[in-house]
Amino acid sequence: MRSNLYKYLGFVFGAFSLISAVFSIVALEKRWILYAALACTGVAMIVSALFFFRAREYDNALKDLSKALERTDIRASNFELRTLKNEAELREIWQISQSIYGETNVEFDKVLSWWKCYEKGVYVLYQEFTIVGYLSLWPLKKQAFKDILAGNRRERAITARSICEENYQKPRTHWYISNIVIRNKYRKTSALKILILEGLRRWINEAKFESGVKLCALAYSREGEALLRRFGFSKFREAEETLDKLPVYLSTPTLGEFQQMVNRVNNRLTKL
Repeated sequence: MRSNLYKYLGFVFGAFSLISAVFSIVALEKRWILYAALACTGVAMIVSALFFFRAREYDNALKDLSKALERTDIRASNFELRTLKNEAELREIWQISQSIYGETNVEFDKVLSWWKCYEKGVYVLYQEFTIVGYLSLWPLKKQAFKDILAGNRRERAITARSICEENYQKPRTHWYISNIVIRNKYRKTSALKILILEGLRRWINEAKFESGVKLCALAYSREGEALLRRFGFSKFREAEETLDKLPVYLSTPTLGEFQQMVNRVNNRLTKL
């Protein structure tokens, strides 16, 4: 909301500046200078208007996508998705990761520092009082994101300084997906579908990102690679080219591709 206000005020200020420029130009005596200046001013006004309405169009499209996600047919269940509440919950989901990834798992204190920097980064799926699974996405600063894509930074080398904190003023456009985890006993239920669809809806509503979003992830298993490919990610770097010895996957989705991602999840997991 605030970013839209800034854009609107910037557009209004620019429009008034351009109008003032027009009146100044009209006062020029040489006609060729007058025509050239008027032409430049007209082009600038058109570009400014297109930028403003394109931003509005993108914001409206995000709202439409969020509404579409809300209307998605998720079978009634006793699963509930919510953001992580406290450090004790974080430790519990970290222990789930530890049981899956073992020595390759990022140490708890490091994950804790990420979460303290951006508390909306972890969505936890519950069935009553039991943690069923979780999804974690972290907004990274551009250089950290580039380092991961280049294979020059290990996952455990991501620091709190690499994360765009809660009060970060710039658009959050670079995201790292660190985990999509469902406990084994729930994998043949609707849990995965709810985790991804509801997590995506929450992310769109809360992340405050703009156009040009990029997402990356490391594939820890063949199953993980299959899941990433299924949802539109492509392999950006081979495992042998990274310090973690894991392949890096990248997605730069448009809003239309976001919608396709939602449809893929809904169609492929609809029988769960």
